[in-house]
This record gives sequence, structure tokens and C-alpha cells, in this order.
Amino acid sequence: MKNPLVVSIVAAAVGDALSAAFIPGGNVAGVAISAIFEKRFKAARAILLSELAAGEKTLNDSEVEELAAITYRYLKAAQEGAARLNLRLLAGVFAGQVRGSTIVADEFLYYADLLSSLRRDEIILLGTLERFAIEVRNEGIGADNDEFATQVSMRTRAALIPSQFQDEAHYAAIAGALLRTGLVVGLSGWGTMVFIPSKLMAELSQLVEIEGVIQRDHAAQQFEA
Repeated sequence: MKNPLVVSIVAAAVGDALSAAFIPGGNVAGVAISAIFEKRFKAARAILLSELAAGEKTLNDSEVEELAAITYRYLKAAQEGAARLNLRLLAGVFAGQVRGSTIVADEFLYYADLLSSLRRDEIILLGTLERFAIEVRNEGIGADNDEFATQVSMRTRAALIPSQFQDEAHYAAIAGALLRTGLVVGLSGWGTMVFIPSKLMAELSQLVEIEGVIQRDHAAQQFEA
């Protein structure tokens, strides 16, 4: 069940954003741009509320302020044209905070800067790395074991080449690009560079399961089609 206070704050923020984005004058370009922003904000609102729908939390006064800051940053990403999947990923991070102990705007703002500009193939790679890192750890192979990097890399490449990436070079290019985020680290010593999730990625995983976000986004698009 959605928390009524959360819904009201999100709705108010969307209303404020729409008012701020409205371009007066009635010219064709202004009307068109205002319509684009309205569509983006309404879609972003629906995505955020759908990710929050799974839980209910009573907010204290400080968390209400944090929620407002988070919502405005989320809507800023929507206004800047962040893709639906990226918006759902940001919403998933916030939903993870709601399910946890506290809502912290600084944490969300940090992740928003990392995640809002990711390409879809980068998100898919992150989610797959996350899944196999968890799988390998559950098999009793810790991250301090050289076999951990070998297994995560091998399983991820097998899952994504060629279904998602054309070849090893394509995979390495996308994985290498993710180094900029700090969510992935590259290790050498196996005759080639291997990529595994970082400690920062493990912290992010406590808030949101990336492959779950991808699946929900796909299901939503299928429903709307």
C-alpha cells in the first residue's frame, strides 16, 4: 500500500516541477517543450510510485525533508531526459531506502549522479555482474579469493556474449566504460583484464536489485504496448 504522505509529497513536487517548466508566451516551440516536460514528469511520477508500492513506512519530520529533496532530484533527472529504465533504477534506490532504516537525501543524490546517465547496456552488465557475484559468494567463494574474479567474469561473459554484446571486445569496452562510476573494478593477472563489482556496487545492491528493475521495466513496457 502506498504511504499517503509519500504520495502527496511526490504529487506536490511534480506539480511544482510542471509549473517551473511551463514556458509562457503560447508560441509553438514553448508549448511543445512544456508538453514534453509534462509527459516526462507524469511518467516519472508513475514509475516512482510503482517502485514504492511494495511497502509502507511512517515518516518522521526529518525524513519528510529528505523525501522532498530526493523527489526534486529524481524529477530533475526526468526533465533532463533520463531514460525510463534509469528513472526506474533511481526509484528503486529510493524504494530501497524506504524499506530500510532511514531516508537519506545525500546518499540518493550520490547514486543519482552515478546512475542517471548510464546506458541500457551498461545497466544490463551491472545487473548481470551483481547476480553472479552473489551466486559465487553463495557457493562459498569469497571476494578475497582469486577464483571469485575468475568465476564472476567467466559466468558474466558467457551470459552476455553474444546475446547482449557482439564479442569479447564489445564486452570489454562497455565494462571498461563502467570503471568511471566506481561500481566496477578491473583486475589484471589472468592474461586479460577481468571486471567485477566493487564494494560500492555491493552497497548499492543493498538498496536495489538491478536485474529486478530491468524485469519490471520490461513488464511495464509490455503492458503499455
